Amino acid sequence: AGRCVRVQPCDRGGVIMAPETPSDRSFRSLYNAIEGTSRLSPDDTGKLLTERRGVLKCGVAHFAPPDPSARTRVSALKDPLAQGASDAASASQVAFILRISEVLHLNEDLALELLRDYVTVNQLGSLSDVVAQLSINSLLTFYLDERLSLLMCIGSLVRNAANESSDTHDVAAAALRALLADGLVDSLK
Repeated sequence: AGRCVRVQPCDRGGVIMAPETPSDRSFRSLYNAIEGTSRLSPDDTGKLLTERRGVLKCGVAHFAPPDPSARTRVSALKDPLAQGASDAASASQVAFILRISEVLHLNEDLALELLRDYVTVNQLGSLSDVVAQLSINSLLTFYLDERLSLLMCIGSLVRNAANESSDTHDVAAAALRALLADGLVDSLK
């Protein structure tokens, strides 16, 4: 089986994420959408689930361990977090991303994505300004919440698919059928 990551190559080098919502791509946000507690309509939730299907199928395997090719990609980034950063700032940003990867035992591409998501979810402003002030401990809490939220998403899909009175019943049932057909059960073993 292939490695499960939710990043895509970027034409400038490095990786990007296709946006699922305008600002928040976290698993916590996806969980809230499935539960019907976000501002997303059931139709938008269905679209979001379709976009995230591959990641959900991967389960916790999505959070892949460090990888030499990912480390090389991230290390080669000139401006990993914000446009217009100086070379010195870029070097410190890359070093911070690699440190996140090392401490959390997380693929370097995903460490970059985690940092971007953390800044977005917490509305911290410019990524380049925030890196100097962040600690690994603050990211650790966010990372663990993301891992737990991914599993909560799967549980929520099962619960809402079984509850015909749920606002998200139809989209949850459709997403769950697709995930089961894709081998979700095998990926959770």
